[in-house]
Amino acid sequence: MMLATPMFFLHANALRFNSFPKDQNEANMFEMPVGPLFYHTDRPFSQRSGGQFFHASRIGNIPIFEIQTKVKDGEMPAWGASMEDNITNIGGGLHWKGIRTKTCAIRDQASQLMSKKINTPVIFIDGGDVLYGGCGESELLSRYNTIVANCGGSKLIFGAELGLYPQTPENTKGYNKFHGRWESHLRAANLDESSYAKYIKCRPGPGPCSQPPLIQFLNGGFIMGPPDIIHTAYDFACAKLEDNKKGNSEQLYLHQFLLSNENTTCLDYSSNLVLNLHQFDPEETKRLFGVTEGKLWNNVASKYQCFIHGNGNGKGLVKEIAQHLN
Repeated sequence: MMLATPMFFLHANALRFNSFPKDQNEANMFEMPVGPLFYHTDRPFSQRSGGQFFHASRIGNIPIFEIQTKVKDGEMPAWGASMEDNITNIGGGLHWKGIRTKTCAIRDQASQLMSKKINTPVIFIDGGDVLYGGCGESELLSRYNTIVANCGGSKLIFGAELGLYPQTPENTKGYNKFHGRWESHLRAANLDESSYAKYIKCRPGPGPCSQPPLIQFLNGGFIMGPPDIIHTAYDFACAKLEDNKKGNSEQLYLHQFLLSNENTTCLDYSSNLVLNLHQFDPEETKRLFGVTEGKLWNNVASKYQCFIHGNGNGKGLVKEIAQHLN
C-alpha cells in the first residue's frame, strides 16, 4: 500500500506532494466543467432556450447542496479543495428554528428536484464543517455505485460514524442486523475493522464511541442518493420533528428510517465518500492525510478523500486540515 508523507510538518514547504497516482476512474477535477446546471422537466441535465430554468451547483453532473443558515447567501465557496463553482446553499436566509429547519429544508429541496424529474444521485452536506477533498465526478459515482452494490441495491447513502447518537435501546439493538452488510462493504473497499483503529481515540463527550471502535452508525452530515428517496427519508424526519417541537435530533428519526428501510437506505461504512472525524485522535489523524495538487490523499484507503466531516469533537481537526488545502 502506497503511503503519503504525513500531512503536517514544522516547515510549510513540506506540505505539498506531486507523486500520488490518480484514483481509478477519476476525472481530473481541474478539467471538469463545474458550474450551474439548468434542468427542464422532461430533460434532466440539459439546457434549452426559453421556459423555466432551475439552477444548482454541481461536481461534474452531480448537483450538490449545503445547509448554512448563518449566512444569507444562496451560494457559498466550496470549503477545502478547489471547486470552480460555488455550492448552492439552501439554508441562505432561513431563520433557524432548531434542527428541523435543516431537516425540512432538505425535504423541500428534494421535492423541488423531483418536480424537475431529477432521478440521478444528488449530494447534501452540512454547512460549515464538511470539507471537500477533491475527488471528481466519475470517482464519486464509481464509489457510490460500489457502495450501492454492496448494500443490496440500496441507493440512499448516508455517512457512517463511530458512535450511535442519540442512543436508544431500540436503535442499539436494531443496528446488529447490519453486521454482514458492514463486513461485505469493507471487503469490497480492501479494508477491515482495524484499518482506521490507530487513528481513533475514544474519549468522553460530546457523543459516544463504539467499543470496539467501528465506523458503523448513521451520520446525517452527508447524504447521496436519488431525490425521491431523500424526500421520503426527510419527510419522515421532518414530520417527527414538527410533532415534537422540542426535539433537537434529526438522527433519532433517521436511525429509525434506516432500520425500517434497509432495502432503500445504507451507510458508507468504508468512508470512501465521507470520513466522519468524531473520536479520531487529533495527533494521529494528522498522519492519515497528505496533500497533493490541492487534493486530500487518504493513506489508509490509498485514494483521494472525497469529503471529511468535522462532527462532534472533530471540528478543530477538520479546520486544521482545511488550512493545508488552501
